[in-house]
Amino acid sequence: LCWRLCCNSRSPLLVLEDDVVLADSWQLQLEKLLHPKAGMVLLGWNLDSMMRAEFSQQQEMISLFEPAYPSEEILHAIVNSDETRQSKRLQYAFGLPGYWLQPDMAKKLLNTIKYLETLPLRLGRGFPEISTHGIDSLLNIHYKQIGAEIVMPPLAIALNDQFTSLTRNGPKQFGSNDS
Repeated sequence: LCWRLCCNSRSPLLVLEDDVVLADSWQLQLEKLLHPKAGMVLLGWNLDSMMRAEFSQQQEMISLFEPAYPSEEILHAIVNSDETRQSKRLQYAFGLPGYWLQPDMAKKLLNTIKYLETLPLRLGRGFPEISTHGIDSLLNIHYKQIGAEIVMPPLAIALNDQFTSLTRNGPKQFGSNDS
């Protein structure tokens, strides 16, 4: 729905999760990182997963984060880091706490991803093959081809409470009454 809204409005769209922790000056910092070729920029990722992005033109990095479920206080410290933020080419990242999207990219995603489906996802470097479940994992199949970028250090991180998360504890199938 957000992607369709973006296409129809012909303006970039910022999508944020309901439990997102944002950097104090996120908007100003994001504006500094955006460039004409940017189509999709992730403001952050889930810390209980891995992230793979361009380190330099000839090198990539694969990162795991510890602790996987930091406190809200630590999340605020992370997004308000004094370190210089950079936008890097994205390979894989899980979670969509916040992302910025251009209308042309929204249209491309809508044309490429017709429906949510379970597909194999090969992350490389010894990570086991997993299946895509939900839009955040399905997007990982497309990030490289669409030239998606990610902001480091992040401008946004979701609270991602493992005990109250609907993605972990909600119904197994959309619309079902199962808990």
